[in-house]
Amino acid sequence: MNTPRVCFVSLHSLGYFVDDCGLTGGGAERQLSLLAAELADSFDVHVIVADYGQPPRIEREGVVLHRSYDPDAESSPATRVGWLSTLARTIHRVDADVYVHRGTPAFAAVVSTLTRGLGKPWVYNVANDANIEARPAELGAVRKELFERGLDHAAGIIAQTPKQAAMVRERYGREPPVVPNGYPRADGTVDYDDRSVVLWVGRLDEAQKRPHLFVDLAEALPDTEFRIVGPAGDDEAYHRRLLGRIEALDNIRYEGVVEPNEIHDYYGSAHCLVSTSAHEGFPNTFLEAWRVGTPVVSLAVDPARIARDQELVGFADGDFERLTDSVARLARDEATRRRRGQQERAMFEDRFGIAAVAEQYGEVLRQAASVE
Repeated sequence: MNTPRVCFVSLHSLGYFVDDCGLTGGGAERQLSLLAAELADSFDVHVIVADYGQPPRIEREGVVLHRSYDPDAESSPATRVGWLSTLARTIHRVDADVYVHRGTPAFAAVVSTLTRGLGKPWVYNVANDANIEARPAELGAVRKELFERGLDHAAGIIAQTPKQAAMVRERYGREPPVVPNGYPRADGTVDYDDRSVVLWVGRLDEAQKRPHLFVDLAEALPDTEFRIVGPAGDDEAYHRRLLGRIEALDNIRYEGVVEPNEIHDYYGSAHCLVSTSAHEGFPNTFLEAWRVGTPVVSLAVDPARIARDQELVGFADGDFERLTDSVARLARDEATRRRRGQQERAMFEDRFGIAAVAEQYGEVLRQAASVE
């Protein structure tokens, strides 16, 4: 029996495979890198990444990385046509049994069109609720049509949560399997007496991630230390305003971008992780906190939606005062954060280990590739 070849098209994921290269992607890219490494034992795994000046083909942890084009370079209509040509040639050269994209509908439309043109099956992995709920409507007529046609012809669609599965079923008439995100188990945890900060991790994006609300939280709790970790968003004016507010406070610090292999030290030293996001798909940050026994407190995204029937108490249901009270208690009360942290770590280990998640994911890929 031949080993099925799977190719993930994930342009911004190189930094999760190559240490200390100064590149980071988002949660979708991080999750893909973990899955790719885990699946490499039973699949021939390839990933198409952007051109950052690296060799055309490199291998990491049994995963082959293929260079395509630089999507961040200045572009014109002619160069964008060149990008599509380069991507098509790279897809053709990999010659996978199935291709996977986990990300925006705009790029999913591109991947689905190119793979279908080559007669190859593709799988769409929903990375965020908005990729089904809102973003398709924001596309132009042509891309929206290509995206919807791509979903019609997809060999598989993977949802991260039951909510996403219901949205896909209602809007597109497909019945996607639910495969949650996963993460490797941690070797140990930092003692709860030795934790010292309240943590926020994510892209500094005003509309979705809303880090300004975390700064509001720091202002409300001046005796507690706060840390923000993550890259700037696309709005430079917002970024400057946010940094100005941070610099004016004594109890909060912006750490900037942290290498993927160093971020776990931040989670391990935190009283809790705070989410101020307006919406999420399946936040890797929650898993990264839970695996080291760090409680999650969320303003608008219910952690119990991700953990399904597990009872969790870290949801403020949009109430900022409730969020503030929860964070204050975790910061001052070692017994509370120990109890919460241990409960949430046990839940993580029971449900979200990367090996079990990759096994579920692999079943979808085998069916899509029609490999018995």
